[in-house]
Amino acid sequence: MRVKATGGGAYKYADVFKERLGVVLEKEDEMACLVSGCNFLLKAIHHEAFIYEAGTSTFIPTNEDSDLYPYLLVNIGSGVSMVKVSGDNDFERVSGSSIGGGTYWGLCRLLTQRTNFDEMLELSMQGDNSSIDMLVGDIYGGRDYASIGLSANTIASSFGKVVTQDKSLTDYNPADMCLALCRMVAYNIGQLAHMNAVRHGIKRIFFGGFFIRGHPYTMETISYAIRFWSKGEMAAMFLRHEGFLGAVGAFLTVHPMVGVGGGRRGDNARGRAEALARKVRARFVERFSMGAPLTGGAVVGPAIKDVSEKVSWVEKFVAAASSAAAGNAGPSTAVAASPRSRVAGGAGGGATAWSRPSDGGGPPAAMSVNRTFSLPDQAASSSLSFGRQRMSLHVGVLHYSPTLEPFPLLESSATYEPNTLDINSDEEEKRWWINILRDQIPVVVEKASASEGGGELPQRRAQAFARALGAHLDHLQSEPGCYGALGLAELFALREECLREFGFTDVYR
Repeated sequence: MRVKATGGGAYKYADVFKERLGVVLEKEDEMACLVSGCNFLLKAIHHEAFIYEAGTSTFIPTNEDSDLYPYLLVNIGSGVSMVKVSGDNDFERVSGSSIGGGTYWGLCRLLTQRTNFDEMLELSMQGDNSSIDMLVGDIYGGRDYASIGLSANTIASSFGKVVTQDKSLTDYNPADMCLALCRMVAYNIGQLAHMNAVRHGIKRIFFGGFFIRGHPYTMETISYAIRFWSKGEMAAMFLRHEGFLGAVGAFLTVHPMVGVGGGRRGDNARGRAEALARKVRARFVERFSMGAPLTGGAVVGPAIKDVSEKVSWVEKFVAAASSAAAGNAGPSTAVAASPRSRVAGGAGGGATAWSRPSDGGGPPAAMSVNRTFSLPDQAASSSLSFGRQRMSLHVGVLHYSPTLEPFPLLESSATYEPNTLDINSDEEEKRWWINILRDQIPVVVEKASASEGGGELPQRRAQAFARALGAHLDHLQSEPGCYGALGLAELFALREECLREFGFTDVYR
């Protein structure tokens, strides 16, 4: 067997794979795969890129080349690589840094004796770096340095306060040290990324790599750094599938998706290429399978072969997770434990009744969907508290349907938005619609079972559908944005896909 692979591990472990598994690793260039995978995902997936600020995800469209190129890709692994991407197959590594995720991990291990990277990141959320970092207020007697725009709680020197304290290592809180290190590394990377973007005239900066890992505080810190150094003119952007860029790029060396992205050519050629690209992009649909063995980024079991096995998996796994959640939370409390239990966090029972927001009883007026927001000022030293320790960005399965094309009568398929109700910016509206779908589950279960003639197997499949959809809705309610910026149309499509997943092609016949 031969497998396409990229990155240092493809070279380091090639002999091990061959000797122990009989697998030959065909090595592909890491940087080329990284860029190729990033370009593909930004174009093929409708809501791939997002800004994360003030605890909120705001998704950014990148469907057109004009929305995308040029951009700076900042890949944060053990070290940092900064790549200027000007178009398809047009990229250059313009800078980098030895201070990256490996620096954070190594120093945390030396200072705290922790060995697990995720534990270090989660520990940082419990810390207060003001006991370790020297702040502007420490230098100026608690005052701002207003004439140059520095507040009293801005970090003046990372770990600088340690110099003035007569303490040993054991006297410091490990959480405080983890937080101070996280900020030191993230702010440094943010500043370097901004300087390189300015140097090369780039307005878009995407961050990815092992250091991010869907960790809210890391993303928040990098976002603040970019806003701070750019004086609010730039925003850090992150990717839902950032851990898969290289793998996708390696896959594309075998199965190139012709037409996903136009070249850097003349206006007419570019226009034709972008029209072709829109057709190709329209043929990709991301679907979220509840019964997949990969859930929320974690492998939870062996590959599932058929619908019957998927039903058994949902019955066992979701029911067990729901029982555990019920023991730790009240009937109306959103479950936010591990990523695994959040994904499979309930069967959808006991929904809270929500009254629909309205303006005098009539239906709300149609409105344009707004996916931007302003960033409130954030102190550079105060610790933030989030309701969860790590975002569980649900990874779907990308389906390619060759027959799908943009509707030809649309004035602009690139800017068309099918959702006139913006449930992403109106929390009450989203809750209302989620609970409408939840309340309708028993009705749909009854129709689904009846459509297959009733009996034990259709009823089991229908109940598995109910558990799966209920868990999807729980996940959406506890973590908005975990599936991208799903609008009302996508919510109903999610229900229909869930029905098809369990073998119900038409429950209304």
